[in-house]
Amino acid sequence: FWADAYDGKYGNIVFGHQPFVQENPKIFPFANGIDTGCVFGGWLTAMILENSTISFINVKALEIYAEIRV
Repeated sequence: FWADAYDGKYGNIVFGHQPFVQENPKIFPFANGIDTGCVFGGWLTAMILENSTISFINVKALEIYAEIRV
């Protein structure tokens, strides 16, 4: 996965559109994947940056809106 190899050259990256269907964001050394699969029945996640502190909040999807295709 690209975020495993990313060296932080451009700072910490926050990204979506790569769903990780899990309750918490996918944390890499220099990247944070916040797409936690809401459309697939997972969670909607927001990243909060406040006073140089990072935190996350998420809400469980009410239903499954799309099926995962592989």
